[in-house]
Amino acid sequence: PFHIDKYEVTNAEYYAYWKSLPLKKRHDGAFRQGHYPIGWADDENNPFPGELAQVPVLGVRLPGAEGYAQWAGKR
Repeated sequence: PFHIDKYEVTNAEYYAYWKSLPLKKRHDGAFRQGHYPIGWADDENNPFPGELAQVPVLGVRLPGAEGYAQWAGKR
């Protein structure tokens, strides 16, 4: 069983989580593979077009979803 939040997580919200992580973690290949959304560009400073900021983030693997949930105070 699992819980689903009432609201979807946007690209901008997930990006705020990503930017809060230490640079060393963000550049670790194994960590990045589990946390960086599949559909984002490799450019961390501009991973998605601005018009997609409020669109739900896609391609987040389970470790990334768990990390985001903990960071956001969710379960």
